Amino acid sequence: METISPDKTGYIHADNFEIYWEYFGKGDKEVLCLLNGIAMFTKSWYQPVASLMKDFDVILYDYPGQGASTSDDVEYNMSRFCDYLAMIMDENNVKKLHLTGISYGGFVAFEFARKYPERLHTLTISGAIITYEKLYDVNRLNSYLLLDKAPFEIFPPLLYERIFGEQFYLKVEPLLESMQQKLYERYKDRVHCIKRLIETQGEYLDNVKNKPEMYKKIAIPTLVMYGEEDTLIPPWTQERIKEVIQNCKTVKIIGSGHVVYLEKPEIFFGNMINFMKAKSLDFKQV
Repeated sequence: METISPDKTGYIHADNFEIYWEYFGKGDKEVLCLLNGIAMFTKSWYQPVASLMKDFDVILYDYPGQGASTSDDVEYNMSRFCDYLAMIMDENNVKKLHLTGISYGGFVAFEFARKYPERLHTLTISGAIITYEKLYDVNRLNSYLLLDKAPFEIFPPLLYERIFGEQFYLKVEPLLESMQQKLYERYKDRVHCIKRLIETQGEYLDNVKNKPEMYKKIAIPTLVMYGEEDTLIPPWTQERIKEVIQNCKTVKIIGSGHVVYLEKPEIFFGNMINFMKAKSLDFKQV
């Protein structure tokens, strides 16, 4: 794997948080921001960033409770996560960018598109919803209760059993114990961070349920790529994104579960790059 390091790093100071960010590139290309899933941090993206930098500068940042950002046990707010990204853009003189959100990052991406449409070229989503789905909300609350009541060592195995498709699970099965241990070590002393991030989804789900008109205003070209074997965010719920965002194309990725960017990276990033270059749903599909 190619070794990379950011060209610039820094912190945004807001709401008594220190929000860590990284910038890859020299400022001479269009910019892409990759939004973390709930248990990720900036370095989780380093492998694809090495290839993406051929065509784009890249911004990464950690939400509160992730990576190098503040991890205090206080209330987090997803809407403010979007404001933090806008501040990072201002810090780096970025007027507009391409935004990609996977899983939890997809929720943040939808919220950013609602609040800052003028600052986006394109929106790429995988493993997220923009309609209220009762079963997802129940599963979210059950995950919170598990983290609140049970020993944390139970959580990593349950997570990895849920997010991968069959093919990928079999491929990485020899590595699962190590992957689970790394996740355990990263959060064993700050389980509250995952709980706080799960909490932030509550307001978002209330909004899409009770104020759907706010999201129907999103007109940015939007590409949704989902795994046919996604059991965390079932395919039909991701197809429903087209009911809310009219300028939207969905692509089903065969043989993938929830984390398409890991399971089928050539397809995911190939489609994403072609889409971002075209800035249109009329792009060459991989």
